[in-house]
Parts: sequence; structure tokens; C-alpha cells
Amino acid sequence: MDASTGLNVTAAVIMAIGCALQAAVGFGFALFSAPLLLLIDPHFVPGPILLAAIPLCIWSWWRERPAAEAEHVRPLLLGAVLGTLAGVATLKLAFATPPVAMFGLLILTAVAVSLVSAHLRPTARNLAIGATVGGWMGAISGVHGPPVALVLQHAEPPVVRALLGAYFAVAYTLAVAALWITGLFDGGSLVRAAVLLPGTFAGLIAGPWLTPYLDRGRSRIAILGLSAASAILLIVR
Repeated sequence: MDASTGLNVTAAVIMAIGCALQAAVGFGFALFSAPLLLLIDPHFVPGPILLAAIPLCIWSWWRERPAAEAEHVRPLLLGAVLGTLAGVATLKLAFATPPVAMFGLLILTAVAVSLVSAHLRPTARNLAIGATVGGWMGAISGVHGPPVALVLQHAEPPVVRALLGAYFAVAYTLAVAALWITGLFDGGSLVRAAVLLPGTFAGLIAGPWLTPYLDRGRSRIAILGLSAASAILLIVR
């Protein structure tokens, strides 16, 4: 196995683990996968990882779709649009090369936000703000979820999975489209997404089998801890 093949296999395995964790516990795919993929090749993030994860998001929404109410979905979608535009503009105007250290700082910020225990009600205003911040962060680093998850953290699990699945599916699609339109997603990005895609489907298959064996609290802390460690490596490398 040559170095390139080994790199691609490693990337697909990272993708599979991240997708399996999110399929099982409802959260954590990007926090787990993005820092590790950045360490392998910064060009896996944000476009390729987002494109390859769209099937995971659609599946999550479809499985729990009866729990997604329209009054919650609308502000999420509005925030996804506004945040994505802001994030892509930030990338286009501010960076000539992928800002790996800044990605690490954003991921650490996302981990910190995920650990906040403040009780925020999932009002339309709070959802729109969380979705906008998440869209901006995700277009830059590939990590959309923590600001929205913070707003939804006290909702019922099926509601969380349904709304996050819907939000991620739209936000990821918008981010990839915007990156392509602005020249930040090219043929090489498409190839990298294809490398990751088998991992996505492997994770979708494995996730439901993992659910009975994973304690939600411990799994979440493990994901966040590994994400924080990976982000620190990105900053200091």
C-alpha cells in the first residue's frame, strides 16, 4: 500500500467512525472527524467533508422527521443561509490558504460551546441566531453543530435528531454550493469527497448497531475530549 492509498484509507476510516458516532448518539460527527482530517490533509475541510456527510444528515432527518415542526425548521434554514454566506465570504476575502490554526481555534470554541449548560429555550430567535453562527463556523471549519445543539440541548432526543438532521442537510448543501460558486471547491475537492463517501455509508450501517452499547453522556464527553485534543494539535503543529 503506497502512502497516498494509506492516507485515503485512514481518511475514510475517520469518516466512518465519526458518522457511526453521530448515527448512534445524534451528534459529534464533525467535531470528531474535522480535526483529524485536517491533520491528514487540510484540503479535506471544509468542502469534501461536508459533501460526503450529506447522506448522513438526510438519513438522520428522515428517520426522525415526524418530530421536526415547521416553526422550528424555518428559523434554522434562514440562519443556515445567512451564516453560510458570511462564512464563505470570510474564507474568500481573508484567506489564500486553509487557515489550519484558526480551524483549531474554531473547533476548540465549538467544544467549549457544547459544554455550556445554560438553559436556552428553542425559540425562533434563538434558533435563528444559533443557526447563523453555526453556518458561519461550518463554512470555515466544517463544524456547524454546537451553536444549534446548545439551543436544542434540553429538547427531546427525537426532536434534536430531526432538527439537527434537517439543518445539517441544508447547511452542508448550501456551504458546498457556495464554496463551488466562489472557486473554493474544485475537482480535487470532489475527489476527496469521493474518498470519504465509503466511510459515510459504513458509519450509517454501523451506527444503529452501536446505539444499545453506547451511553449517551460518556460518548459525548469522549467525542468532545478527542476533538479538543485534535484541535490543540492543529494549533501547535
